Amino acid sequence: MKSEALTNPHLFLKEYREKLESLSYRKIRHGKLTDNLIIEEKALPCEGGEKPKSYLLKKDGYKLIKSRNPSLLIPYLEWEIFHAYIDEISEDFSVFHAASIVKDGKAILLVGESGKGKTTLTVSLVKRGFRYLSDDLSAIHPVTLKVLPTPKAVHLKGESMEFFPSLSPEFVAVPYPDGFFPGFKKALCCFPTKDILPALDTDFSIHLILFLRRCEAIELQLAPKSQAAAQFFAYSYNRALKDFNTAMQLAQKTPAFFIPVGELSSTCLTIERLFKGEIDV
Repeated sequence: MKSEALTNPHLFLKEYREKLESLSYRKIRHGKLTDNLIIEEKALPCEGGEKPKSYLLKKDGYKLIKSRNPSLLIPYLEWEIFHAYIDEISEDFSVFHAASIVKDGKAILLVGESGKGKTTLTVSLVKRGFRYLSDDLSAIHPVTLKVLPTPKAVHLKGESMEFFPSLSPEFVAVPYPDGFFPGFKKALCCFPTKDILPALDTDFSIHLILFLRRCEAIELQLAPKSQAAAQFFAYSYNRALKDFNTAMQLAQKTPAFFIPVGELSSTCLTIERLFKGEIDV
């Protein structure tokens, strides 16, 4: 994503749409992801000098945001375009609420509901050398059981922002409008740079499935295959039959663990040791 696109909503819409359309996972008609989005500009009254502008973003004719700051339209555009893309590919692929990262061609899925630490762990592990696939919605091929890159922006909010004084060079951030996420006054929309993205036309075998648990009373546990399948299917995007089959097959062939999420660096170290096969459970 060019840096100028993060301050120009027209350019962002064009570049982000084309980026997603170019992925080979599913043929998407040109413009389909953005047909219902309209950006309007209006020059504001001003005495002398360059006239300020007002920017209005509409979806299906309804106002999403109006602002003099064009950068504030970017998070809305990213959200709408990306979720339209996920709706398209979920017809052919199994999509799950799971973060995904990869190293040495082997992927890890971090599975958990909102607030369980998926995004914070994902960013931290990327900063420790993993490559980024997704921080929330991961697409899995129902036949090969490989995970595909779904290059969405990372949404950092609340306490998660405090863990990362600097997001560079892995991410470039623009602020969300205040109150974009209920309960959080401030949030950042963080776009992954090309340095942390794998080739977007590749897919990866899943090496580990980790179910995140915010409970210090539990220890790292190997999940029984039947329980892993049921837990994983519970996080499917569409709850379709193909998603059930994907969850069953993946649980049969992939080690799955319940992992307590505690102090960030300690949790990351446990994940790295599991990935390397240094922990017997």
